[in-house]
Amino acid sequence: MELPQPHTQWEAFVWLKASIGDAFFLMEEYDVAAEEFFDAMNGVDGSYNCFVLLRLGQCLYQRADPAALDYLCKAYFLEGDDIFSHENKKYLEAVKSVLGKGGG
Repeated sequence: MELPQPHTQWEAFVWLKASIGDAFFLMEEYDVAAEEFFDAMNGVDGSYNCFVLLRLGQCLYQRADPAALDYLCKAYFLEGDDIFSHENKKYLEAVKSVLGKGGG
């Protein structure tokens, strides 16, 4: 099944791309995953979706891309510590070190 054009106008586009990106993230295919999350950001409210921001930041972090902290911080500002509760603590520690809140 395919979404009608333009694909990005559908809320389902964000979740479809995020789901694909998440699968690649879990397989540690960070380059492919990041592309899916960048696509997801082009959908309805995709650039404000905490999960998209978190995972994109994590993908970029794993690639040592300095932009990673921008996305991780956006996720943090929208959801706080909770968005990181089931994630490796290194991501939240990175955010807190940038924000001057100390690690952990």
